[in-house]
Amino acid sequence: MPGTERSGAAAEPITDVDGTAADVLFELDRGLDGRGQALAFSELKDPVRRKIDRYGLAREIEHFFPTVEAAVDAWTAMAGTTGTDPAGGALPGTAAVVPPPRPGAPGSSSAAEPAP
Repeated sequence: MPGTERSGAAAEPITDVDGTAADVLFELDRGLDGRGQALAFSELKDPVRRKIDRYGLAREIEHFFPTVEAAVDAWTAMAGTTGTDPAGGALPGTAAVVPPPRPGAPGSSSAAEPAP
């Protein structure tokens, strides 16, 4: 996105990183760096983070946060702003990559309706 300085991925659904995925993440990070944009992950599971470390990606992808909220708070502070966009969207200069809800999860369209 033009004007985007930071992109974040809510990575809780990621359960594994293999060599191909590591190569793709490396190229994604390099491409974003070339445009002056930062890539961050939040909510990575410990085993996935260890694999990212083993592949050497943690040296390239420098931003890891325990929660999406922590990422937003950190980047909001870095940008010198407070709060969120009143329209509910991403803050200026940021882009969020949020996976769709898992089937059956609260808020998903396939969540079971409560019995009457």
